[in-house]
Parts: sequence; C-alpha cells; structure tokens
Amino acid sequence: LTGELYDSALVLDTDHLDQGWQKVQSMPGPGRTLMAAATVGTRIYLLGGYVHKGKDFCNSRDVLVYDTGSGSWGRLPRLPYATRCSDAAAVGGQLYVLGGYVEWRALADIDESFTDKILRLDPVFGTFTEVGKLPIPNCGVSPRLLPDGRLFINGGEDEKKHRSNMTAIGTVQ
Repeated sequence: LTGELYDSALVLDTDHLDQGWQKVQSMPGPGRTLMAAATVGTRIYLLGGYVHKGKDFCNSRDVLVYDTGSGSWGRLPRLPYATRCSDAAAVGGQLYVLGGYVEWRALADIDESFTDKILRLDPVFGTFTEVGKLPIPNCGVSPRLLPDGRLFINGGEDEKKHRSNMTAIGTVQ
C-alpha cells in the first residue's frame, strides 16, 4: 500500500442532515487506514490498521475509542497482535474482532499471514479473549448482524490478492 494516511475524523448527525459532515477532534497517534471499526452504545471503536513507522508501513495494535457524547478520543489496552484489514462487529454490548492480516513476528518466528481468530473485546475492562475461529483464515469479511443476533460474513481475502468465496452464518459468545 502507498499513499496518504489520515488522522482526521468526520461525523454526520443523522438528526440534522442539513449540517452535513462535520470535522471532529483528530484521532490520536499516527494517521492510519484499514482498521476495524464498530460501535457499542455511544462509543466508536477503531482497532489495528496500517500506520507509518519511519518510512515504512506496519500493522498496528492500537485500540482507539471515540466518545460521541464528549467528542473526545481515548485508548484501550492494545490488541494481542498487530493487524490490518480485520473486521469488527458489536453483539450484545461486546465487540468482536474477526480475522485480519497479522504480523506474527512480534509473537513468534513466523512471517505475516491471514488469521482465522475471533477476539472478543470487553469494552468495560478493555480485555481481549479469543472466542472462536472463522471457517478459514481471512480478512475483510464484512460482518453483518442479523435480526436474530447471528453474524453473517462473506467474501474477504484468504490469500494475497485472492478474493474468497466464503459465506458463513454463526453466533459469537
């Protein structure tokens, strides 16, 4: 990936669409892209992503939280591993991080790869727990919460430059 990474953030008040998109306080830390995002209550969570490190790019372990009530950013404890292109979904007040492209070298002597891990973030305590696995290692699975509380996931990237035809419906705990 090349190009600009940004730290700016915009908000659209759907009760006042005539005001259009409004700039809010910039994200803390470096500009980023390809992060997972989901909301729980009035908070927006951004997880991981791709950031500059010197002249290079690298995956991030950051967990940033934007509180729409106060209009301010905060940080939670970091992800257990640096990742980009993960997805996130909120179910029952808990936040789930699905798959991603991971830099494992910080944890083990292996190269980057896709992961099938599903992590649960408890937003109250800021703790992560591995709670399951995707059907295959994948990133960009576009989770959608179904009315019955199950998650629908499809597509994604399961190998470099290869789009997956995976479709799955499942529950998270």
